[in-house]
Amino acid sequence: VLPWYDENPEAEDKTYCKWGGFVEDVDKFDAEFFNISPREAEWMDPQLRLLLQSIYATGEDAGYINKLRGTNTGVFVGVCCHDYLDLINEMDIPVEPYIGMGNYHSVIANRVSFLFDLKGPSISVDTACSSSLFAIHNACQALRNKECDMAFVGGVNLLLSSYHYRYFSSMGALSPSGRCHTFDEAADGYIPGECIATLLLKPLQQAKRDGDHIYGVIKGSAALHGGNTPSFTAPSVSGEENVIVKAWED
Repeated sequence: VLPWYDENPEAEDKTYCKWGGFVEDVDKFDAEFFNISPREAEWMDPQLRLLLQSIYATGEDAGYINKLRGTNTGVFVGVCCHDYLDLINEMDIPVEPYIGMGNYHSVIANRVSFLFDLKGPSISVDTACSSSLFAIHNACQALRNKECDMAFVGGVNLLLSSYHYRYFSSMGALSPSGRCHTFDEAADGYIPGECIATLLLKPLQQAKRDGDHIYGVIKGSAALHGGNTPSFTAPSVSGEENVIVKAWED
């Protein structure tokens, strides 16, 4: 028992925010399509299940889904939540081999590389709310350094338990008004949202030579920390200015 709770036996979670953006049918998955057994799929984090579907759809849209095997393609995925693994642990059941293989963050990107036989870097990135942006930055650097010829990059975030709401309510980070007022003095917190999204990146000139459909161009990026601030959760104005300038310089 934690000392603080021992002294405050009536302490309880107080969740004051009821809003959010949610993905429907996160429990649906065509395991047979990916040659995954039903038993293994059952223990697999829905974030990984939907990531596999998103990667396939992205590769198909790009016209490369049947040309990926054995290629020097990287995978960079931003991920920070692990609600499914937490819920499994709470069940206090005998350990299943598929639990770790389907839930650990190190597996999120590597399972994609394994399934599609991709030979480039395969990295899961956890920098909290900036995870997918860091993943994009890392992918761009890998392409520039010729560590890979193409790169799948994206982010996964599903809220599969009440913990996210209870935790961020405890620190007053969620909006009691149910609105995000970004960069506005009316800002009173944020609203959580779920998403599974992926992109396929390639050096611009190579994409042009290959006749690829180009949706957008990343002109530059930077990934830095704001350093010390009055509190761990407080943003750094000078730090944010610095990273924006560095991205422009890049």
